[in-house]
Amino acid sequence: MKTKEKAIQKMFDSIANYYDLANSVLSVGRDRYWRNFTAQIVKTYHPQEILDICVGTGMLSLAIARAIKDCQIVGIDFSEMMLKKGEKRLARFPERDFISLKYGNAMDIDFAEDSFDCTTLAFSLRNVPDILHVLDEMKRVVRPGGAVISLELSKPENTLFRNIYYLYFYRLVPLLGKLISGRKQAYRYLPNSLTNFPDRSELEVMFKQVGLVNVRSYPLTGGIVAVHVGEKPLE
Repeated sequence: MKTKEKAIQKMFDSIANYYDLANSVLSVGRDRYWRNFTAQIVKTYHPQEILDICVGTGMLSLAIARAIKDCQIVGIDFSEMMLKKGEKRLARFPERDFISLKYGNAMDIDFAEDSFDCTTLAFSLRNVPDILHVLDEMKRVVRPGGAVISLELSKPENTLFRNIYYLYFYRLVPLLGKLISGRKQAYRYLPNSLTNFPDRSELEVMFKQVGLVNVRSYPLTGGIVAVHVGEKPLE
């Protein structure tokens, strides 16, 4: 594993026990709405087999399982601590029967081509070494006609709202993150990871670059996050 990947892996291992609480507090509870919105998009494809990349503690997988009910979801992540936290968290819910978690790397997905009806990813595309490569991997393992779906932080397009949001995101988030987890460096990385990340329209272009079609995006909560969707062409 390369240096950046190891650093990201170590960081997520260190905040695994506080990850869900921090997400809820820092998003003022909106993270649940964002995941449910994404799950409803997944549902429109009527998938039976879903791969959730960088699954973390499995909260997107849980939202999808609740929305669809009759499906099988495989969640992969390279953080062992996040997976352990996910196993404990999911054990409380009946939808756990539809979800299996396993170690895996988004840069080298260990499944054959055309294995799933849909691939998803939440709040992780900023952390990968090569966005195009990960999107291409997600497309590879999706069956023709299936979807690649990403829920990710984005950049508000309204100038006034963006300036207010950036003040909160760059100044207050690291402080709040430290209070919750004791790991200020990890939550200093969070806003910095958005700085050079593509905006909503640029990410749409990247979806198209890997050969996905019917690409569209949905800005949520003033554009601070966005859901991107692209489909693997029918053969």
